Amino acid sequence: MTPCRDGAMHVGRNRRGAVHRFSDTCAVAAMVLLISTSGTPAQTGGRGSGGEPALQVPTSIFVVDAASLAAEREESRVLDAARDTLGRVGRVLYAPAATRELSLREASLEALQRNLSIRRTRIARRIADQALLEARAVFDPVFAASFNANIRNDFLRVETPDSRFRPATERVERGDLDSKGVFRCTDNAAAFTRGEDAGQACHVITFEPRTPVTTTQFLTAREEGFSPSFPIEANEPSPFQPRHEYVLTGAVNIAQQLPWGSSLNLTVSTRRDHAYYPLGATGSISETFGNYQRPYFTTITLGASVPLPYTRDFGPTATADTNVRLARENTDAAEFDTRAVINSTLLEVDIRYWILVGTLQQLAVTLETLDLAVRQRSVVRRLFDEEFVTRSDLDQAESQVGLIQARLQQLFNNYVVASEALRQILDRDEESLIVPLGYKSILERPIDDSLAPEQVFNNPTVQRQVVAVSIAGILNEQAEAQTRPDLTFFGSATLAQSGTYGYRGLHDSLWAIFEPDFISLTAALEYTYPIGNRGLEAAARGSRHGLAQQQLLLQQVELTVRESFESARATLFSELERVTITQRSVNLAQNLYNRSARLQEEGLTPVYESLRRLITLLDAQVANIQARINARIAESQVLASVGALAGRYAERTAQTDDDRYRLALLREAGILTHFGGPL
Repeated sequence: MTPCRDGAMHVGRNRRGAVHRFSDTCAVAAMVLLISTSGTPAQTGGRGSGGEPALQVPTSIFVVDAASLAAEREESRVLDAARDTLGRVGRVLYAPAATRELSLREASLEALQRNLSIRRTRIARRIADQALLEARAVFDPVFAASFNANIRNDFLRVETPDSRFRPATERVERGDLDSKGVFRCTDNAAAFTRGEDAGQACHVITFEPRTPVTTTQFLTAREEGFSPSFPIEANEPSPFQPRHEYVLTGAVNIAQQLPWGSSLNLTVSTRRDHAYYPLGATGSISETFGNYQRPYFTTITLGASVPLPYTRDFGPTATADTNVRLARENTDAAEFDTRAVINSTLLEVDIRYWILVGTLQQLAVTLETLDLAVRQRSVVRRLFDEEFVTRSDLDQAESQVGLIQARLQQLFNNYVVASEALRQILDRDEESLIVPLGYKSILERPIDDSLAPEQVFNNPTVQRQVVAVSIAGILNEQAEAQTRPDLTFFGSATLAQSGTYGYRGLHDSLWAIFEPDFISLTAALEYTYPIGNRGLEAAARGSRHGLAQQQLLLQQVELTVRESFESARATLFSELERVTITQRSVNLAQNLYNRSARLQEEGLTPVYESLRRLITLLDAQVANIQARINARIAESQVLASVGALAGRYAERTAQTDDDRYRLALLREAGILTHFGGPL
């Protein structure tokens, strides 16, 4: 086997779980394996042992029948001969002068390698594979870590307000009331006065009777005016803890999504927070504090979310599970899309290639018939000069030559058209006539007519529609599940360390987490159901219609493919019968023509009789060639209708019976590699 050196392989799966790989660089290598054989390649140059030039064999043909290849090249010379013949009589059409030999295997490889649809479907397959990986990644554990620091700086803030206005005091004589009638200056009150009014009067400021303080008495009299304010401590740090402190918190979380809608969540968090205790008497300005030196606290929380059975998100219809199933089906869909394009491309190449081969063979027998007609015309002209035949006989010979030349011109035009059609599907830019090579051994091998109608289910188009039905079924299951009530159980258990102080070190705190200061258990049920539920019910009905639509479409595709298979198989059997019938007609027409030509030379039959026999022989040969070509095309159509064209391509394009037998054994053993198949 030839290894593929590109490491970027594309991996997928088929409907039976087998692993498939697609790769841009492996496409050609896989097709090489498809038809490669164990024999040694023929020499492509040099001289043989007898001194004669060795047979020129293209590197694309590994095991060849030398005689068959030489005969094909001899037959291909009819193109130049037909061009020259038509040129001499002024009937030649425009055709590229350059020619290019091309085997069926080469044509298939080029078509597959250059086909843009195959490239597009391979990209779609890569996209589907990445979508599958993305959907499966939901079930990967999610790790999260966080860290935060809380830094506290406690500062002393002292403010000095602006100067304030102070009203003047009122002098109240001893025994009298103030002007507002609120305060009476008694002997005791007058005793507080200092200065010259000591014991004689009071200096007060009175307020409204409804205020909490109605009178303020001063020692001496105060005049009205502004006076400066004293500093005020707006914020005073606590004396029982440091002015500069920080708290560190770290947390680790692992979340795990489980199949069927459940999920787990584990969180471990650690806090570094010092605890302090006061020293000294309360209220003393000399109070200080002490540090417990046990700052670490750890908390562990385990939570779970579980939808209850027969609810919305329970089972395989859960959102994450459904996404994985859909992504897996989409990878299968992309694979079958690629197989379908390969299948149709190979069929198109087969049809155009065999049309080209058939036109070339018809061109060869027509040119041979034209040579016989020209020689016969020469004989008739000689007999006319010797007055053994009439002018009418000579005119008949001339007209038959012209008729065959017209047919030759039409066939040459058909060959140019067939070559151009094959060149277009190969997406080649150069203008050249394609000359088929290595087709005789393929054309002469027995045709496989053993395929059964049940095998149409292997057609990639049918398999693709089966995947579409499966996708519609998954969507319908999910839509139906969404109409159920949503009842979910939530539970959590928390083990935490708390108290006046924690643990001295982080290791100590973590080690003691299963001897917590307290345990908290939480259980909850959450019920959700939309009132009316109209939107979800409508979505469920729509998904049911979509599933029914895809099932009907599957039946339609199956019927179409089955009809294609039955039609192609009927055509195959019909053309095989036509091959037998037309071969008998060729043998009979050949015998009749040989006898008629011999009798004409002896002057025993008229000229028109031998000419008619010649045309009959040509028609029989053309019909026999067309029947053989149609049988090969019908065989390709039968294989394509059951999706076996790529798998059988190795045997169909092999050059010898031994090689076909070997490849058949490899295919039956399941180890034959082909493009688009399992690796």
